[in-house]
Amino acid sequence: MALEGRRKIPRSGRGGFPLASVLGFPITIDPSWFIIFFLVTWTLAEGYFPAEYPKFPPGLYWGMGLVGALLLFFSILLHELSHAFVARRFGLKIHRITLFIFGGVSQLTEEPANAATEFWMAIAGPITSFVLAFLFWVVGGRLLQLEVWTPIPAVLLYVAAVNLVLGLFNLVPGFPLDGGRVLRSALWYFMGDLQRATRIASGFGTGFAFLLMGWGALRLLGGNPLGGGWMILIGFFLWRASQSGYEQVLLRRLLEGVSVGAIMRSDVVTLQPGMTVQEAVEHYFMRYSYHSFPVLSEGRLAGTVSMAEIRRVPSTEWPHRSL
Repeated sequence: MALEGRRKIPRSGRGGFPLASVLGFPITIDPSWFIIFFLVTWTLAEGYFPAEYPKFPPGLYWGMGLVGALLLFFSILLHELSHAFVARRFGLKIHRITLFIFGGVSQLTEEPANAATEFWMAIAGPITSFVLAFLFWVVGGRLLQLEVWTPIPAVLLYVAAVNLVLGLFNLVPGFPLDGGRVLRSALWYFMGDLQRATRIASGFGTGFAFLLMGWGALRLLGGNPLGGGWMILIGFFLWRASQSGYEQVLLRRLLEGVSVGAIMRSDVVTLQPGMTVQEAVEHYFMRYSYHSFPVLSEGRLAGTVSMAEIRRVPSTEWPHRSL
Protein backbone atom coordinates (compact mmCIF):
# COMPACT_ATOMS: atom_id res chain seq x y z
CA MET A 1 0.00 0.00 0.00
CA ALA A 2 1.39 3.42 -0.86
CA LEU A 3 0.18 6.67 0.53
CA GLU A 4 1.94 9.31 -1.44
CA GLY A 5 1.89 13.05 -1.59
CA ARG A 6 3.95 15.92 -2.87
CA ARG A 7 5.49 18.26 -0.37
CA LYS A 8 8.47 20.51 0.26
CA ILE A 9 11.44 19.38 2.32
CA PRO A 10 13.50 21.61 4.61
CA ARG A 11 16.93 20.50 3.38
CA SER A 12 18.32 17.87 1.08
CA GLY A 13 20.31 16.02 3.70
CA ARG A 14 17.30 15.03 5.75
CA GLY A 15 14.61 12.46 5.26
CA GLY A 16 16.36 9.12 4.83
CA PHE A 17 19.29 7.12 3.56
CA PRO A 18 20.36 7.73 -0.07
CA LEU A 19 19.64 4.62 -2.16
CA ALA A 20 20.19 5.48 -5.82
CA SER A 21 19.35 7.92 -8.58
CA VAL A 22 16.84 6.67 -11.16
CA LEU A 23 16.26 8.73 -14.31
CA GLY A 24 17.82 11.65 -12.47
CA PHE A 25 15.51 11.35 -9.44
CA PRO A 26 17.29 10.81 -6.08
CA ILE A 27 15.80 7.86 -4.17
CA THR A 28 16.05 7.71 -0.37
CA ILE A 29 14.79 5.28 2.26
CA ASP A 30 13.28 6.59 5.48
CA PRO A 31 14.27 4.57 8.61
CA SER A 32 10.58 3.68 9.10
CA TRP A 33 10.71 1.73 5.81
CA PHE A 34 12.73 -1.03 7.45
CA ILE A 35 9.90 -1.58 9.93
CA ILE A 36 7.25 -2.11 7.26
CA PHE A 37 9.63 -4.16 5.11
CA PHE A 38 10.16 -6.60 7.99
CA LEU A 39 6.44 -6.70 8.81
CA VAL A 40 5.47 -7.41 5.19
CA THR A 41 8.10 -10.14 4.89
CA TRP A 42 7.05 -11.69 8.20
CA THR A 43 3.33 -11.56 7.34
CA LEU A 44 3.91 -13.23 3.98
CA ALA A 45 6.28 -15.87 5.38
CA GLU A 46 4.24 -16.78 8.43
CA GLY A 47 0.71 -16.08 7.26
CA TYR A 48 -0.21 -15.53 3.63
CA PHE A 49 1.98 -18.01 1.73
CA PRO A 50 1.63 -20.92 4.22
CA ALA A 51 -2.16 -20.50 4.09
CA GLU A 52 -2.35 -20.27 0.30
CA TYR A 53 0.39 -22.77 -0.56
CA PRO A 54 0.75 -25.36 2.22
CA LYS A 55 3.38 -28.11 2.49
CA PHE A 56 6.37 -25.94 1.51
CA PRO A 57 9.48 -25.96 3.76
CA PRO A 58 9.43 -23.09 6.33
CA GLY A 59 12.65 -21.62 4.95
CA LEU A 60 11.11 -21.38 1.49
CA TYR A 61 8.21 -19.32 2.85
CA TRP A 62 10.70 -16.77 4.17
CA GLY A 63 12.41 -16.62 0.80
CA MET A 64 9.04 -16.05 -0.87
CA GLY A 65 8.18 -13.40 1.68
CA LEU A 66 11.46 -11.58 1.11
CA VAL A 67 11.08 -11.60 -2.69
CA GLY A 68 7.42 -10.60 -2.41
CA ALA A 69 8.28 -7.64 -0.16
CA LEU A 70 11.06 -6.51 -2.51
CA LEU A 71 8.75 -6.68 -5.54
CA LEU A 72 6.06 -4.81 -3.60
CA PHE A 73 8.35 -1.90 -2.85
CA PHE A 74 9.76 -2.03 -6.36
CA SER A 75 6.17 -1.53 -7.53
CA ILE A 76 5.72 1.38 -5.13
CA LEU A 77 8.92 2.93 -6.44
CA LEU A 78 7.64 2.67 -10.03
CA HIS A 79 4.34 4.19 -8.86
CA GLU A 80 6.24 7.19 -7.47
CA LEU A 81 8.55 7.43 -10.47
CA SER A 82 5.49 7.78 -12.69
CA HIS A 83 4.43 10.85 -10.66
CA ALA A 84 7.94 12.26 -10.88
CA PHE A 85 8.28 11.60 -14.61
CA VAL A 86 4.99 13.34 -15.43
CA ALA A 87 5.94 16.25 -13.15
CA ARG A 88 9.20 16.65 -15.05
CA ARG A 89 7.31 16.62 -18.36
CA PHE A 90 5.32 19.61 -17.09
CA GLY A 91 8.48 21.45 -16.04
CA LEU A 92 8.26 20.75 -12.31
CA LYS A 93 11.29 19.67 -10.28
CA ILE A 94 11.27 16.66 -7.97
CA HIS A 95 13.45 17.09 -4.91
CA ARG A 96 13.57 13.36 -4.25
CA ILE A 97 11.47 10.22 -3.85
CA THR A 98 11.36 8.72 -0.37
CA LEU A 99 10.18 5.24 0.61
CA PHE A 100 8.76 5.18 4.13
CA ILE A 101 6.48 3.14 6.38
CA PHE A 102 3.28 3.94 4.46
CA GLY A 103 4.72 3.55 0.97
CA GLY A 104 6.31 6.38 -0.94
CA VAL A 105 6.25 10.12 -1.42
CA SER A 106 7.36 12.25 -4.38
CA GLN A 107 8.62 15.55 -3.03
CA LEU A 108 8.11 18.56 -5.29
CA THR A 109 9.99 21.84 -5.01
CA GLU A 110 6.83 23.66 -6.20
CA GLU A 111 3.12 23.05 -6.69
CA PRO A 112 1.47 22.37 -10.08
CA ALA A 113 0.64 25.55 -11.98
CA ASN A 114 -2.81 24.46 -13.18
CA ALA A 115 -5.52 21.82 -12.85
CA ALA A 116 -4.43 19.85 -15.93
CA THR A 117 -0.91 19.37 -14.56
CA GLU A 118 -2.32 18.24 -11.21
CA PHE A 119 -4.66 15.75 -12.92
CA TRP A 120 -2.01 14.05 -15.08
CA MET A 121 0.48 13.89 -12.24
CA ALA A 122 -2.09 12.31 -9.93
CA ILE A 123 -3.59 9.80 -12.37
CA ALA A 124 -0.17 8.53 -13.47
CA GLY A 125 0.30 6.60 -10.20
CA PRO A 126 -2.86 4.45 -10.29
CA ILE A 127 -2.40 3.80 -14.03
CA THR A 128 1.11 2.51 -13.32
CA SER A 129 -0.18 0.26 -10.54
CA PHE A 130 -2.89 -1.20 -12.80
CA VAL A 131 -0.36 -1.84 -15.59
CA LEU A 132 1.95 -3.59 -13.14
CA ALA A 133 -0.95 -5.65 -11.78
CA PHE A 134 -1.81 -6.79 -15.31
CA LEU A 135 1.81 -7.66 -16.19
CA PHE A 136 2.46 -9.61 -12.98
CA TRP A 137 -0.89 -11.41 -13.38
CA VAL A 138 -0.17 -12.40 -17.00
CA VAL A 139 3.37 -13.61 -16.28
CA GLY A 140 2.42 -15.37 -13.04
CA GLY A 141 -0.63 -17.03 -14.57
CA ARG A 142 1.35 -18.19 -17.59
CA LEU A 143 4.10 -19.68 -15.42
CA LEU A 144 1.46 -21.45 -13.36
CA GLN A 145 -0.04 -22.97 -16.52
CA LEU A 146 3.41 -24.12 -17.61
CA GLU A 147 3.80 -25.77 -14.19
CA VAL A 148 6.95 -23.80 -13.44
CA TRP A 149 8.19 -24.17 -9.86
CA THR A 150 5.12 -23.02 -7.88
CA PRO A 151 6.78 -20.46 -5.53
CA ILE A 152 7.69 -18.22 -8.49
CA PRO A 153 4.18 -17.71 -9.92
CA ALA A 154 2.81 -17.61 -6.36
CA VAL A 155 4.91 -14.55 -5.56
CA LEU A 156 4.10 -12.88 -8.90
CA LEU A 157 0.35 -13.39 -8.47
CA TYR A 158 0.55 -11.94 -4.95
CA VAL A 159 2.34 -8.82 -6.26
CA ALA A 160 -0.29 -8.53 -9.02
CA ALA A 161 -3.08 -8.55 -6.43
CA VAL A 162 -1.32 -5.98 -4.25
CA ASN A 163 -0.78 -3.63 -7.20
CA LEU A 164 -4.47 -3.88 -8.04
CA VAL A 165 -5.39 -2.99 -4.45
CA LEU A 166 -2.79 -0.21 -4.47
CA GLY A 167 -4.26 1.34 -7.60
CA LEU A 168 -7.84 1.10 -6.34
CA PHE A 169 -6.98 2.46 -2.89
CA ASN A 170 -5.21 5.48 -4.34
CA LEU A 171 -8.24 6.26 -6.50
CA VAL A 172 -10.31 6.96 -3.39
CA PRO A 173 -11.36 10.63 -3.84
CA GLY A 174 -9.80 11.83 -0.61
CA PHE A 175 -6.92 14.30 -0.55
CA PRO A 176 -3.92 13.65 -0.44
CA LEU A 177 -4.46 10.27 -2.15
CA ASP A 178 -4.17 10.31 -5.93
CA GLY A 179 -7.94 10.12 -6.26
CA GLY A 180 -8.24 13.13 -3.98
CA ARG A 181 -5.81 15.04 -6.17
CA VAL A 182 -7.81 14.08 -9.25
CA LEU A 183 -10.90 15.40 -7.46
CA ARG A 184 -9.08 18.59 -6.53
CA SER A 185 -7.93 19.10 -10.12
CA ALA A 186 -11.53 18.75 -11.37
CA LEU A 187 -12.87 21.16 -8.75
CA TRP A 188 -10.02 23.55 -9.46
CA TYR A 189 -10.79 23.46 -13.19
CA PHE A 190 -14.53 24.06 -12.84
CA MET A 191 -14.45 26.52 -9.91
CA GLY A 192 -11.18 28.28 -10.74
CA ASP A 193 -10.29 28.43 -7.06
CA LEU A 194 -7.45 26.21 -5.78
CA GLN A 195 -8.09 27.08 -2.15
CA ARG A 196 -11.76 26.12 -2.28
CA ALA A 197 -10.98 22.98 -4.30
CA THR A 198 -8.38 21.94 -1.75
CA ARG A 199 -10.76 22.54 1.15
CA ILE A 200 -13.42 20.29 -0.41
CA ALA A 201 -10.95 17.56 -1.41
CA SER A 202 -9.37 17.69 2.07
CA GLY A 203 -12.84 17.29 3.57
CA PHE A 204 -13.31 14.08 1.61
CA GLY A 205 -9.85 12.94 2.74
CA THR A 206 -10.68 13.66 6.37
CA GLY A 207 -13.98 11.77 6.08
CA PHE A 208 -12.27 8.75 4.54
CA ALA A 209 -9.58 8.87 7.24
CA PHE A 210 -12.20 8.72 9.99
CA LEU A 211 -13.92 5.83 8.22
CA LEU A 212 -10.62 3.93 8.20
CA MET A 213 -10.04 4.66 11.89
CA GLY A 214 -13.58 3.56 12.73
CA TRP A 215 -13.13 0.36 10.73
CA GLY A 216 -9.84 -0.23 12.52
CA ALA A 217 -11.50 0.22 15.90
CA LEU A 218 -14.14 -2.37 14.97
CA ARG A 219 -11.40 -4.81 13.92
CA LEU A 220 -9.65 -4.21 17.22
CA LEU A 221 -12.83 -5.02 19.11
CA GLY A 222 -13.32 -8.06 16.87
CA GLY A 223 -10.03 -9.58 18.00
CA ASN A 224 -7.74 -8.45 15.19
CA PRO A 225 -5.26 -6.10 16.93
CA LEU A 226 -2.67 -6.07 14.13
CA GLY A 227 -5.10 -5.33 11.29
CA GLY A 228 -7.13 -2.90 13.38
CA GLY A 229 -4.04 -1.08 14.60
CA TRP A 230 -2.75 -0.60 11.07
CA MET A 231 -6.10 0.73 9.87
CA ILE A 232 -6.16 3.27 12.70
CA LEU A 233 -2.56 4.29 12.01
CA ILE A 234 -3.18 4.71 8.27
CA GLY A 235 -6.37 6.65 8.96
CA PHE A 236 -4.57 8.95 11.38
CA PHE A 237 -1.81 9.57 8.83
CA LEU A 238 -4.37 10.39 6.12
CA TRP A 239 -6.22 12.75 8.44
CA ARG A 240 -3.06 14.67 9.31
CA ALA A 241 -1.94 14.75 5.66
CA SER A 242 -5.32 16.05 4.47
CA GLN A 243 -5.26 18.82 7.06
CA SER A 244 -1.66 19.86 6.39
CA GLY A 245 -2.29 19.91 2.62
CA TYR A 246 -5.04 22.48 3.04
CA GLU A 247 -2.95 24.47 5.54
CA GLN A 248 -0.11 24.68 2.99
CA VAL A 249 -2.45 26.16 0.39
CA LEU A 250 -3.74 28.70 2.90
CA LEU A 251 -0.22 29.67 3.91
CA ARG A 252 0.85 30.04 0.30
CA ARG A 253 -2.13 32.32 -0.37
CA LEU A 254 -1.33 34.43 2.70
CA LEU A 255 2.32 34.84 1.70
CA GLU A 256 1.70 35.34 -2.02
CA GLY A 257 3.37 38.57 -3.12
CA VAL A 258 4.95 39.18 0.31
CA SER A 259 8.68 39.85 0.12
CA VAL A 260 11.21 38.59 2.65
CA GLY A 261 12.08 42.18 3.49
CA ALA A 262 8.51 42.86 4.58
CA ILE A 263 8.60 40.26 7.35
CA MET A 264 12.26 40.24 8.43
CA ARG A 265 13.94 42.43 11.04
CA SER A 266 16.64 44.79 9.86
CA ASP A 267 17.92 45.60 13.37
CA VAL A 268 19.26 42.11 14.13
CA VAL A 269 20.34 41.59 17.74
CA THR A 270 23.69 39.79 17.83
CA LEU A 271 25.99 38.35 20.48
CA GLN A 272 29.79 38.28 20.77
CA PRO A 273 31.78 35.03 21.18
CA GLY A 274 33.64 36.32 24.26
CA MET A 275 30.37 36.96 26.12
CA THR A 276 29.64 34.64 29.05
CA VAL A 277 26.55 32.48 29.11
CA GLN A 278 25.38 34.39 32.19
CA GLU A 279 25.56 37.71 30.31
CA ALA A 280 23.75 36.26 27.31
CA VAL A 281 20.90 34.97 29.49
CA GLU A 282 20.48 38.09 31.64
CA HIS A 283 20.89 40.77 28.97
CA TYR A 284 19.54 39.08 25.87
CA PHE A 285 17.46 35.91 26.36
CA MET A 286 15.52 37.44 29.29
CA ARG A 287 15.16 40.79 27.51
CA TYR A 288 14.16 39.69 24.02
CA SER A 289 11.58 37.09 23.05
CA TYR A 290 13.96 35.23 20.77
CA HIS A 291 14.77 31.54 21.00
CA SER A 292 18.24 31.97 19.50
CA PHE A 293 20.75 34.64 18.50
CA PRO A 294 23.46 34.90 15.84
CA VAL A 295 27.00 35.17 17.19
CA LEU A 296 29.29 37.57 15.27
CA SER A 297 33.07 37.53 15.40
CA GLU A 298 34.74 40.59 13.84
CA GLY A 299 31.60 41.32 11.87
CA ARG A 300 31.25 37.79 10.45
CA LEU A 301 28.80 35.08 11.45
CA ALA A 302 30.51 32.58 13.74
CA GLY A 303 27.39 30.55 14.58
CA THR A 304 24.21 30.69 16.61
CA VAL A 305 23.32 30.00 20.22
CA SER A 306 19.88 28.93 21.39
CA MET A 307 18.16 28.60 24.75
CA ALA A 308 17.98 24.85 24.23
CA GLU A 309 21.78 24.73 24.01
CA ILE A 310 22.18 26.94 27.06
CA ARG A 311 19.93 24.64 29.10
CA ARG A 312 22.43 21.85 28.51
CA VAL A 313 25.08 23.85 30.39
CA PRO A 314 24.86 23.63 34.23
CA SER A 315 23.83 27.03 35.63
CA THR A 316 26.83 26.99 37.99
CA GLU A 317 29.09 27.23 34.91
CA TRP A 318 27.25 30.13 33.27
CA PRO A 319 29.47 32.89 34.77
CA HIS A 320 32.61 31.12 33.56
CA ARG A 321 31.62 29.66 30.16
CA SER A 322 31.84 31.86 27.07
CA LEU A 323 29.71 31.56 23.96
